[in-house]
Amino acid sequence: MPATNSIDVIAVFASLIGVVFSVLLVYGLQQKWRWIVDPPEWMFMIYFPAVVKIVWGPKYVLRVAYITAYGSLIMSLIGLIQILIHLI
Repeated sequence: MPATNSIDVIAVFASLIGVVFSVLLVYGLQQKWRWIVDPPEWMFMIYFPAVVKIVWGPKYVLRVAYITAYGSLIMSLIGLIQILIHLI
């Protein structure tokens, strides 16, 4: 069993933050939170659906928000699983 170092702990923590954020986005989409389904334009640097709203209009925001949320969840889970398998 390999020794756990600080980089492994940081990687697990970062992956867990990604999973929690993604689950929050999916929950917010299902609850129709306004800042997620109709994001303000100032969020364009941190939230891709805001860019979609600026460029193509609000018609496509919900679809892109779902793709962003579920894609982020899948990538975070894959990263977390890889780290946990590495630690075993």
